[in-house]
Amino acid sequence: MAQIQLNQTGSKTKPTHNLKIDMTPMVDLGFLLITFFIFTSAISESKGLNLYMPKDGPNTNQPASKALTLFLKSDDQIEYYSGRWQDAVDGSKMSTTNYHQQYGIGKIIREKQRLLGSLKDELMILIKPTNESTYNNLIDALDEMTINGVKKYAILDLSAEEKAFFKQ
Repeated sequence: MAQIQLNQTGSKTKPTHNLKIDMTPMVDLGFLLITFFIFTSAISESKGLNLYMPKDGPNTNQPASKALTLFLKSDDQIEYYSGRWQDAVDGSKMSTTNYHQQYGIGKIIREKQRLLGSLKDELMILIKPTNESTYNNLIDALDEMTINGVKKYAILDLSAEEKAFFKQ
């Protein structure tokens, strides 16, 4: 392990100490600890997003009062309306929000669920990404669906009327 060698010269001077430390056991211990932590740590698994597709069959009617439409735009902005498209455009009922944790789209979804009361599971959210939105915006919107417990949501393309509206 450690050795102390005394070097004495022919004179009456003090002996000099030459200290040698064998580092082999410490290196062995280090590798044992690294091996232990590698084998006992949980290896992170990549997580995927579950995508549920509707069953084939006839369309189901959804009351306009239980619908919320989100338009994902650039710069993390979301335009949304509740109800029918024509009513929102005619009555200027389109609003803008973002992905903020407390004041963003999550708050809008929770407010709509609160208004529906016991029928909150019937809330249908239509997510419509525009050409300016990013993939991250879509994932953030889907995360909000999971966080707020939204059971029914769909990702749709913009209609011709909506495209014309957003070009203005």
